[in-house]
This record gives sequence, C-alpha cells and structure tokens, in this order.
Amino acid sequence: MGGAYRATGLYRLTHVNGRAAQLFGCSFLALGPATPALADCAGGDGQLTGPGSSCSTPQTLGGSSLAGTVGSGWTLSTGSSDAYTVAGSGDSLLNQGTITSTASDQTVNISGAGGSLSNQGLIENSGTGAGVVVTNASSGALDNAAGGTITTGGDGIEATG
Repeated sequence: MGGAYRATGLYRLTHVNGRAAQLFGCSFLALGPATPALADCAGGDGQLTGPGSSCSTPQTLGGSSLAGTVGSGWTLSTGSSDAYTVAGSGDSLLNQGTITSTASDQTVNISGAGGSLSNQGLIENSGTGAGVVVTNASSGALDNAAGGTITTGGDGIEATG
C-alpha cells in the first residue's frame, strides 16, 4: 500500500500481514459540548449569567425561593429605574458583576419576606437613592462579601420595613 491517505471520518484499522489495512470507515459530524444557556436580559427574569455583557432591562425575581444572579463580567445599568428587585418569598440574589442606576429610591430592592443579597461585585446608585433598600426581608440576609462594594449618592443600605 503506497501513498498517503487522508482520514476524514472514524475508521477502524486492522493488521493484515504486518500492514495496516482499512476494514471500514464512516463519516460523522463531530458535535462539541452544548453551548451553556445564556442570560435572557430582555426577559427580566433575574438571570444574567454566561459570558459577560451589558443589560439595561430591570430584573425581577418574583417566585418563591428563586436564586438570581448577576454574573462576573455582567453590567446591569438601568438609568432612572430600579435595576434589580428581589420580590418573592425566600428569593436570593448573588451579585458578582456590576449593578448601577440613578433611581431616586434604590438600585436594588429586597422586598420579599426572607429575601437575601450576597454582593461580591459593585452596586452603585449615582443619583440620590440608596444602593440597597430592604423593605420586607424579615429573616433575610445581606452579605457584602469580601470584594463587594456599595456606592451611592444617598444611603448605602436603607431598611424601611
């Protein structure tokens, strides 16, 4: 068997008299791993994950015991609207990105009973409002973890209920 052969599919080889001989071959389409689900910024469902990007649609968690995320590399910037609302009972937000607004009341509103926030990124209100307002988070939690920053023109964290 002389010459060069280019393999273009999956082949099984066997040896015949000390030489490799092709038994059969078949072509196939190689599929890579599934693409991770990307965030639905426009849907406003509170899930900004996957490769970082920017989003200007306010996000709301409104179920029961839902976990929302603003992932690393993401910027949620909503102008004069509240950027993120944690409204459902037991809902929680993990911020590893940047959440900003100029809202006159707050950038992040935790209004669900037992709602919580773990901030490992930046929450900023460059207007007169608070960075985070907790209005009904009885038995909830607020964790401004190492590396987390809240900057505002008003109160950093305001508890109103």
